[in-house]
Amino acid sequence: HIHLASLLQERGDFEAAEKTYRHLIQFSAGQIDAYEKLGSLLLVQKRLIDATCLLERATYVDGKRAGVWYLMGQVHLLQGQIPLATTTLLKAVELAPEDPLYREALFRVGGMCHENGLPGLAREVYDRILTVEPDYVLASINLGILNFSEKRYEEAVENFSRAVVLQPQDVEALLGLAQTYE
Repeated sequence: HIHLASLLQERGDFEAAEKTYRHLIQFSAGQIDAYEKLGSLLLVQKRLIDATCLLERATYVDGKRAGVWYLMGQVHLLQGQIPLATTTLLKAVELAPEDPLYREALFRVGGMCHENGLPGLAREVYDRILTVEPDYVLASINLGILNFSEKRYEEAVENFSRAVVLQPQDVEALLGLAQTYE
């Protein structure tokens, strides 16, 4: 049934796909794939309240499914709830640190946190990314920018230096490092 629902969704028959996913969920409550796929469908349709309710229920069924947490993060982003998006995307990365999709989404949220006056959350995001992937140059650069803006110059030098070691030709890392030494 899940393959049928996916096929219906691919063909654009969202109503039939949704009915099929809901049928699967109703008759097999542990069918976490159906929750995740239906959550994705609701997200695509921008039915954010429905998606939130469904995905929250999915976390009770299987709280260790990174894809569900990722989708919740996307819903929260569309709702403008940056702190909630950050929390749920951090959970997705915690559960599946090897998945670059989740790290990239988390990285984008880190920038949003910084831009929206949430430096503590931005720092937590970049630290988590660098814990999972120490060679993530852009996370090092953004953390350097954050540290520089907070006058934490020694930490900024460390961040920009790490980025320069990883990518010696990166102009942003070189400029950040030079500016920090001024």
